[in-house]
Amino acid sequence: MEQNPYAAPTVDPRPSPTFTGSGPREWTIGQAIGVGWERTKADFLPLVGGYTLILIINQVIQTVLQRALGFGGTSTDPIAALTGLAAFMPVAIFLGIYFSIGQFRVAIAAARGEEFQFARFFSGFDRLLPGIFASVVVYLGVLVGTLFLIVPGIIIGLGWSLLMPLLADSTLGPWEVLSESWNATKGQRGQLFLFYLACCGVALLGLLALGVGLLVAIPVIGIAMAEVYMCVTGRRAAEG
Repeated sequence: MEQNPYAAPTVDPRPSPTFTGSGPREWTIGQAIGVGWERTKADFLPLVGGYTLILIINQVIQTVLQRALGFGGTSTDPIAALTGLAAFMPVAIFLGIYFSIGQFRVAIAAARGEEFQFARFFSGFDRLLPGIFASVVVYLGVLVGTLFLIVPGIIIGLGWSLLMPLLADSTLGPWEVLSESWNATKGQRGQLFLFYLACCGVALLGLLALGVGLLVAIPVIGIAMAEVYMCVTGRRAAEG
């Protein structure tokens, strides 16, 4: 009998905390985006539908909170607007990290050819605290680097760009995640920069397709990023 991909999973939706791999391997931008497209086609409705639903849920929560806090509405009181913004930003960061971890777990599982499990989208709570801490460090590092003629900020951002997939795919602490991302990306940051530009191009193509194509581009880009993450770090599932 055909299994419902939206049914509650019978196993832990989170990826295994440790993966033994064959080590880092070479990759190309076209190959990574190709994996993203092929995996998205293989589970088209669950992936596109799932990512779209998470996007809607996140937006609805943020809109409701903005109105409840008096921020983003029609209020002309600047003090009330600033107070609402100050209260809203931590919640927005919380939601962003929580959903990002879940989305990367879905993308990494798809890149590995694992069965789609909708519950993975909502499995990011266990890594929320290290995610918040590490994200603050990355933000401050990029901010300081950007103040020094922008280029150092870009280098720091690229060096720590594997933060979210590492958080989603391991039980490493925040400092360990930052260290592994930094070390793994050495010698790869130029190619990573071009890859992220290519991802922007894929998103732009999605927007040009009446905007609807962006809903397809989101999982394609996410899975492509997961593929690059696995190639750069060597964190692939054990054979058998």
